[in-house]
Amino acid sequence: MKKLTNHDRLIETGRERLQQKLQERRMAAMAAKTDQERDRVNAILSKQDDVEQGVDRRKADMQRKLMDRIEQEKQQRADGKPLNTFYPPPPPTVLEDN
Repeated sequence: MKKLTNHDRLIETGRERLQQKLQERRMAAMAAKTDQERDRVNAILSKQDDVEQGVDRRKADMQRKLMDRIEQEKQQRADGKPLNTFYPPPPPTVLEDN
C-alpha cells in the first residue's frame, strides 16, 4: 500500500510540474504575442508619424512657393514688367486693308 501511495504522490508531483511548465509556456506565449502586437502597433504609429511629417513638409514647401510667387508678382508689378502667367498671350491679330 505504501508503494501505491508513493507512486501516486510521484504522479501528482509530476502532474503539478507539468501544469506549472504548461502555465509558464502559456504566459511566455501570451507575453510574446503582446510584444508582437506592441511592435506592430509601434511600427504603424511610426509610419503614420513619417507620413504626417512628409505631409507637413510638403504643405510648408507649397506655402513657401506660393508666397515666393506672390512676392515675385508684386515685384514685377512694381517694376512694370509683364506678369508671368500660365497662359501665353494671344497672338496679335492682323487687320487686312480692303
